[in-house]
Amino acid sequence: MNKNMKVITAVVLALALTACGDKADTKPSVTPTMPSGGIDAPGFERTMMNAEREVTGEKYEHGDDGYFLLADNGIKTELKMQKGARTGWAFAASTSMETAAFLNDKKEIKIDPFDILKTVYTEDKKEGIFSESGNYLVVSGHGRYIADALSNGFNNGVLSYAKNCENLTPEQIKEEIKTHGAMTMGIKETHNGRGFNDGYFTQYDKNNIGDHIVAVVGWDDHFPKEIFAKTHFVETPSQDGGWIVQDSLNNSDYVYISYDTKLVDTYIFGLSDEYSRVDTYDGGCEGKIKTGQTTELKNIFHREGTLKAVGTFVPSDGESVEIKVFDEKTDKLLAEQAQTFNARGYYTVPLKEAVEVKDYRIEITYDKEAPVEGEKWSDGFVKYLPKIGGGQSYVKIGKKWYDLADKATKKKLGIDFKPNNACIKALF
Repeated sequence: MNKNMKVITAVVLALALTACGDKADTKPSVTPTMPSGGIDAPGFERTMMNAEREVTGEKYEHGDDGYFLLADNGIKTELKMQKGARTGWAFAASTSMETAAFLNDKKEIKIDPFDILKTVYTEDKKEGIFSESGNYLVVSGHGRYIADALSNGFNNGVLSYAKNCENLTPEQIKEEIKTHGAMTMGIKETHNGRGFNDGYFTQYDKNNIGDHIVAVVGWDDHFPKEIFAKTHFVETPSQDGGWIVQDSLNNSDYVYISYDTKLVDTYIFGLSDEYSRVDTYDGGCEGKIKTGQTTELKNIFHREGTLKAVGTFVPSDGESVEIKVFDEKTDKLLAEQAQTFNARGYYTVPLKEAVEVKDYRIEITYDKEAPVEGEKWSDGFVKYLPKIGGGQSYVKIGKKWYDLADKATKKKLGIDFKPNNACIKALF
């Protein structure tokens, strides 16, 4: 076959691969369907030049330096093909949780993505995140929805952490993935920057607006930037290298995302089965307050049990907290714990020793911002509904504690929204 015939054959194959495929997370579908694969989705633009390069180009092969893949290190990362057009975020999160369990506890677990969906959008709760339609298959989701919902309990356990890695450096993110598991990442699914070049699925989207979530399972620092540019309409990135991801809409292989792509909706999730009960008043952290150099919140609980840990959100990167547990009737200090977190998100903090409690309070001092429920909101697809009662959550202003349920507290805080409950959880 001469060179011209090779080019014609390549173009025919390219045109076949650009047929319209399945919808990304942003397209609703009441009846879940199995997508046929990422290369059939809109956005895989081809040209004769691209097709010829695929036939004649010299294939890149990675080396050991600057390359890492969870699967190469004995950590299973099953590629799950999503069902439902807007469920990719739950599929990516399940991969994060499964890899975290292996890295943290040497356990092989299976997380059903639909258990995540049901937990986030269940109607069987008094407050939190809800689907406006009552159908969790016709709305998408975000990492913070998972943090809000699963921090109150999931499959006889609770989140141990939901790390928001958006502001971490690439080197910090790499260390987090090595230590804590796969990271979720938002991408634009139907984007002209997606391509299939030199045997690799690639994407470069400098101004990334994520409408689909994938699981980052590795990276290659030396992946040539020129390969990304072989896709139609794509300029050459400023640097070599890319994140290696599993895409629940692509059943063929890994996708390489250029390091120049803006990071959005990046979370690493870990689960713990050490706790069977969570006492809390909040439906998730959708707000934050600050009263000075530090901010103090407290929750008062009235339930007997063996307190093993305290859960809370930290709204700022590099934030430190000081936790104290008191008997509410005798004012006796029962436990105290301090911890610093490199990334904002949700964290479960185990106590040094479990303590018996009945009527007790948990006070937390945050050295930056403090987490509260915030006001209700709706975007037309998803709504957030918080509820608060008197005698539950308090904020310290000066030397005095003020009930967050009191309307006057909002004015004293000098904020323009209703704070509702403090995001403090007791784990048993």
